[in-house]
Amino acid sequence: MDTGRIRMENYMGVLYCEAYMSDEFSLRDLESMRAMIRENFSPASDVILKKADSYSVSADAQAVLQKGVKEFRSFVYVVDDKRKKASAEFAATNYMERYNTRVASTKEEAYAMLRKLL
Repeated sequence: MDTGRIRMENYMGVLYCEAYMSDEFSLRDLESMRAMIRENFSPASDVILKKADSYSVSADAQAVLQKGVKEFRSFVYVVDDKRKKASAEFAATNYMERYNTRVASTKEEAYAMLRKLL
């Protein structure tokens, strides 16, 4: 599935997303991920999200994520540069902390991290 901002697919039983928007990750983007999980995965799913472009996360989306998204169990960001890594690490220790959030360099590394969390 491709929303025009996020590509989503099943990767070995995990929701794999590639966020390629260059503006702001919004509540609408978050809802598209949640809908994909509800339609295609178990009630609480592991998620790998590749930050393919640079974007900010809206304050509304951060607030919802901090309160808790029942569809997310564990979460791993995939990043390919220092700027994206710093952004992902900030998220992991703040509004994404409740999802055992980690940061990886590749999709394969992210998947291995998720398997260790189980």
